[in-house]
Amino acid sequence: MYVINRIGSVSIIDSSTDTVTSTIGVGINPQNILFNPFNNDMYIANTGSGTVSVIDTTNGGVTTIFLPGGAVPRDLEFNPINNKVYVSNFGSSIVSVIDSTSNSVVATIPVDRAPSDLEFNPFNNNTYVAHSGGGTGASVEVIDSNTHTVTAKVPIGKSTFDLEFSPF
Repeated sequence: MYVINRIGSVSIIDSSTDTVTSTIGVGINPQNILFNPFNNDMYIANTGSGTVSVIDTTNGGVTTIFLPGGAVPRDLEFNPINNKVYVSNFGSSIVSVIDSTSNSVVATIPVDRAPSDLEFNPFNNNTYVAHSGGGTGASVEVIDSNTHTVTAKVPIGKSTFDLEFSPF
């Protein structure tokens, strides 16, 4: 089990003994964590440093991905269809797309103000972005994961923060 420590590290807990086996340094103020089952890497959104740390779970090595200027990464979402990790950047109104084969940013998608949560829909290969909106009103935007473009915007009217896809 991997646990984010707000002090800039991730602790690894052995669930068979319920003990911390190691602690790995990551960026400043880690916010969210995501496991990629395709490459066995852990991705950590570091809001304080504008980076994503990638921990290789096989050897504990850490790679740092620097996001575009002003990025405040908040959420991470994995798309198993295109093997990409999507990162909402609360401070810069963009979603960064990371190719998880090369662990490099391959696209930057402009979105509405203050993107917070992301959710992938495997039935239509779209990624959904929740926005708190600030003074412009809240919304959910739809990103086509093939073209990395926003294809729709659903006004919500209230402040949003989190969303979850239901297959039913």
